[in-house]
Amino acid sequence: ADVLICPSERSLYVMRGFGCENRIAIIPHGVDVPEISKLKPPPMRFVLGYLGSCAAPDKGVIYLLKAWKQLNYQDGSMLILAGRDSTSPFVHQLVERYGGGMIYLAGWQKKVGDFYNSLSVYCQPSSTEGFGCEVLESLAHGRPVICSEGAGAADIFQDGSEPARSGEVVPARNVNALATAIDEGKQELTDREFGAMVSQECRDVAELYCWKNIRQRYVKIWKELQI
Repeated sequence: ADVLICPSERSLYVMRGFGCENRIAIIPHGVDVPEISKLKPPPMRFVLGYLGSCAAPDKGVIYLLKAWKQLNYQDGSMLILAGRDSTSPFVHQLVERYGGGMIYLAGWQKKVGDFYNSLSVYCQPSSTEGFGCEVLESLAHGRPVICSEGAGAADIFQDGSEPARSGEVVPARNVNALATAIDEGKQELTDREFGAMVSQECRDVAELYCWKNIRQRYVKIWKELQI
């Protein structure tokens, strides 16, 4: 191959580990940014969400459950786990063993926009993952993100070009750090005016990764290969 395209620094690191010595380029995944009219304000109570595989160990859901149990909110705050297998017997057992507090297993989402609109904050707790498109989808819906450094999408919040309030990166598999980040996000969003400002900053970040911009990065590499 003339070039290998990876979605993140983490993915590049993995490919190097596999022995790839050719040119590697990083082009992150893109996102469709919905019109502002399709967005809803965050709920009055605090709702934390996760979307994706809940049973796969690399997704780090067990650490999210442990962090949520540690926080032990008694004010109606809720954790939503969504995805095809989120209502499976295995995930029910996972929640029973490691979870605590109010947890809703939402199942498959036909309209992901409705899912993101129902959240206050989104969490990507991956132990390891090439990217994590849900991070960008959440930002596009104006929801701030807590992202494990195990997910390639953590690059979004580590390049110094984005407002820090749009997302926080925590160490992978660190329950205490994850719980702290969740609680800080909850406390900050009690100020609705501040929350509206954060929501706009999230969408500004997502616009940088809209498919129009990402497509041009593919075109640029393609043209370089033709020289």
